[in-house]
Amino acid sequence: MRGRSSAGPATSLLGRPLDGTSFGSIASGYLPVWDGTKFVAQLLTATPGANATLSAQADANGLGNVGGGEDDLFSFSVPGGTLSTDGDAIEFLATVRVRNASAAGTQTTRVRWGASVLLQFADTGANSNYYVIHGFITRVGAASQTGFVQLVRDPTGGGNVTSVAVAAAAETLSGAVILKVTGEDSTPTSDNVEAFSFFVRLLKETP
Repeated sequence: MRGRSSAGPATSLLGRPLDGTSFGSIASGYLPVWDGTKFVAQLLTATPGANATLSAQADANGLGNVGGGEDDLFSFSVPGGTLSTDGDAIEFLATVRVRNASAAGTQTTRVRWGASVLLQFADTGANSNYYVIHGFITRVGAASQTGFVQLVRDPTGGGNVTSVAVAAAAETLSGAVILKVTGEDSTPTSDNVEAFSFFVRLLKETP
């Protein structure tokens, strides 16, 4: 599995100078902040302000599935308590390519929120299709959420396709919940489902 995962924050980085340290080494849950003389790692608390970016991940070459079975491509563990108020939401954006030169088998892409599948779509045929996945997960209650996910495909595979999926979820928000994009090929062939970017941010409910 060659996907990338963002786990919870590591407290050892809090407040340490980052001079000479690449941004790629900053643990998930932290942001590089300029304090006037140097960059320091600032912890994102469980309840950051409105429109706070929680995770920004990208790979120019794409992170692909490996052989058979479902593989994580990009993932982020949303800390417990992040969605603290009814109406709070997680917004996410992912870019994916599905390719199948042999026209064999089925390539399946999923967006998972904990135990819930918010989006699932499959490709067949000898096409190379690009997709943008844009979604919101809104807190309805302490263990109740609604997911709205829009899927847009480029015209390469025979015309643009736009669809919207709506799903109910029942994750317990006091604990961490993993949001991820996965890929699977039934042939099985590696790199037939690839993800290039994954962005996650928090939208706080406005009284």
